[in-house]
Amino acid sequence: MKTAILDKIIHVLKSAIKLPRAKRRGRPCIYKPKTIAVMFAVMMLKKIVHFKSMRKFLITNPGIAKLLGFTISIPHRSTLSRRFKGIYDFIKQQIK
Repeated sequence: MKTAILDKIIHVLKSAIKLPRAKRRGRPCIYKPKTIAVMFAVMMLKKIVHFKSMRKFLITNPGIAKLLGFTISIPHRSTLSRRFKGIYDFIKQQIK
């Protein structure tokens, strides 16, 4: 998939996904839930099934990582997995 098309898809997904805002106690998350949701959609489009592979993809494609919102650093695979588990129910509800 060409990156120009992927760029447009990422912009559309960022504008379409509306996650509920929840006030939580403790340290705020570095990576927003919307960023993780869009990253998961990119994983599906690129047919990447493991978070370790997605992390390698983001490292080798810094332009896409920046477009997704990973400007400071690319999260570790365990962070991606843990954060995805937190928004999984919402994504499943949105697909229905």
